[in-house]
Amino acid sequence: MDLIINDTIKNIILELINKFPGSFRKYDKSSIEKLKTNIASRDICVTALESIMYDSQQMRCTIKTHSIYDKSSFDQAESIYLSIPKAPDYIEDSGIFYEDIPQFKDISNEELLSFLSNASKAQKIYERVLSKQSFTSRAERILQSIKSLQTQTIKITELEKKQLDSIYTKIGQILGNGQNINLQDIDYNISLFNSVAISIWNRYLDEGRCFLVHNYSRGYVENYIPSKYLSTSLLSDKFMALFQENRNNNYGIIVKPKKIVSADSKDTFTHNRSDNTGADLYLSGIVPPLLFPWEIEREAIEKAKDINGEILNYDNGYVLPEIVLEDYVPIGVFYRTNGEGELSLSYESARELAQSMGLEITEIDMSLARMKAGLPLMTVQMQKAFFLNILRKHYMGEKLAKSYFENSGCPEEYEDEKIILKYLNDLYEKYVSIRRAEMLSAETLIEVIMSTISQDDLTIIKSYYETCMQTYQNLFLDASKTSENPFVA
Repeated sequence: MDLIINDTIKNIILELINKFPGSFRKYDKSSIEKLKTNIASRDICVTALESIMYDSQQMRCTIKTHSIYDKSSFDQAESIYLSIPKAPDYIEDSGIFYEDIPQFKDISNEELLSFLSNASKAQKIYERVLSKQSFTSRAERILQSIKSLQTQTIKITELEKKQLDSIYTKIGQILGNGQNINLQDIDYNISLFNSVAISIWNRYLDEGRCFLVHNYSRGYVENYIPSKYLSTSLLSDKFMALFQENRNNNYGIIVKPKKIVSADSKDTFTHNRSDNTGADLYLSGIVPPLLFPWEIEREAIEKAKDINGEILNYDNGYVLPEIVLEDYVPIGVFYRTNGEGELSLSYESARELAQSMGLEITEIDMSLARMKAGLPLMTVQMQKAFFLNILRKHYMGEKLAKSYFENSGCPEEYEDEKIILKYLNDLYEKYVSIRRAEMLSAETLIEVIMSTISQDDLTIIKSYYETCMQTYQNLFLDASKTSENPFVA
């Protein structure tokens, strides 16, 4: 059924189609063209209403998790929102996804268009309230950052101190105005703060307390050119999580920033495509304050401890602080290990990258950092990966081992994994007994494994790897006939 709609409803729906294209994908081009002539199907109006209700629900849940600065506007939006039908199993603050709400199918056309108009009004109010709340929360965050300097030994210049004192005072005054907060003033002071923060960031990095890396999570790509923005991670002696580190591509470049556009203890979802467009950076069109490196490290460590129970442990999940750079200089290449050294499944890739860029290569040994922090060298999960990776590289080589075990689609529990688990305690105890702060040679590491596992089981492992390599070759040959590589990550 088609409805005649006014310009207001038409513009509401067109705006929603741009904002939520996936929700309207089921409608063909003719439906959209008809909409531009003020004719809309009832179905597309229902989809529009469901989209607004979902968007509003997400915003109102976010708003209510913080102090509400514009309470009167929020209450106005709430009165409109709550007057519109909900799903029968609706639970307040559940973040329920609005789709196929039975009540919307039963209401009259007049009610549908009225609800759509009113829901749009509520949505716009929520957007304004959320925008103001976003500005105020960022302003409050700057006050925390400036206070955090008192806990650091890093030196700041007299000019920087004067600038930060002025920013602190001005932001305090702005926030003291309650509902009459001037958002432009907040934005201006955030920009002033960031210009000072970048200088402090670089000084902190120069002191060697931490460093920034870009992890080649999908492997090295020749002539790789990142987008306008480069996503980086902060590493220190107490925090070493990497983006997509479960892919066994734990290597990349160490960079010195020239311009930092975002620095947060959580992921800001920056894409590193090569289209050089500002759309790569998902910062919601706002200027974010730059958290200082010690703040990011502290918050990331606490989150990681909540998930895994201790520092330098990412078995149950890893935290993703993200520092986004617009300009930078590569100053080195790293590969992170648990002490495997050249037997790491990332070593050859890192070495090739370092040679191609003319940079030095650095091993970051997480097990050594754990030792210095008074922790066991490795968790059980780290132990298993440590011995498996050494065996696989020894028998299959780095590139083939990575390609096969990441992408072959074999059962979750591999034959070599079963045998390693059988000997894991003995392997680890022998390794720990000879491991000190210094690295063990590749020959010594191989000897630890070969002298612990029985000859019968070593024969099984060797035969298993030969089968793996033959399977890889067969799959590769089959795929080459169709010009497809089955092992492209």
